[in-house]
Amino acid sequence: MLRLQDNPPIVWPIAAKLSEVRSAWSVAYCRPRQEKALAADLSKADNPFRTALETIVQASTEAITKSLAETTDRLAQVEHRSAAAYIEQLVERDLRAREEADRVVHIHVAAGLTEVPSGQVTREEGETTERFGRREAVLNALFGGLLFLQNPAHRTEAIKMIAEIDEIPPNIAEAELDSNIVKLSKDGEMQKDWLSRALDMGRLSGMTDLAPVEDIYLTGFKPVPTMV
Repeated sequence: MLRLQDNPPIVWPIAAKLSEVRSAWSVAYCRPRQEKALAADLSKADNPFRTALETIVQASTEAITKSLAETTDRLAQVEHRSAAAYIEQLVERDLRAREEADRVVHIHVAAGLTEVPSGQVTREEGETTERFGRREAVLNALFGGLLFLQNPAHRTEAIKMIAEIDEIPPNIAEAELDSNIVKLSKDGEMQKDWLSRALDMGRLSGMTDLAPVEDIYLTGFKPVPTMV
């Protein structure tokens, strides 16, 4: 586990767009969990690269037969899933049987957030006020939305929203609210002893060469939830 400041960039040079890199491209295959080491070596040598650390899997029911679609719908309903989510689950099961399975990451981004710049939760060195302001506004809105769902006064509306967004029955949405959402952090606080226990568990599982606990979390993040 690297310290936050030691993680290599996903794209190098950092400010470059892939379309602006005119040199010839090559594809390098890494052993599992070696992508960051390769990225660090390439950046030190000033070689442009783009590290593919995620694979986005999309499932569609448009190309399957009507009978198969009906069967998929029935199976999905049994597991309280949408048909697309059920097919995605089948794809994941297949991926887990492959060597690369532990490197598959699903990233779901709301349509309104696709243009928001990414970065750490605190202001980065050299970041403009306008760029950080856009990121800060999104974080505050997310925490505001979380507090809305956690508020007992909004319970009925929260269950309805969860059921509609996740395409699940109201009773499952209610269980999701009570067992998960109401227990989420209201302020994003991280404490040293929490991270120390997490590292201890990692060591018990065989992890080595871990960064000091002081270097793997931030304390300057103080959200101001946007309330409506």
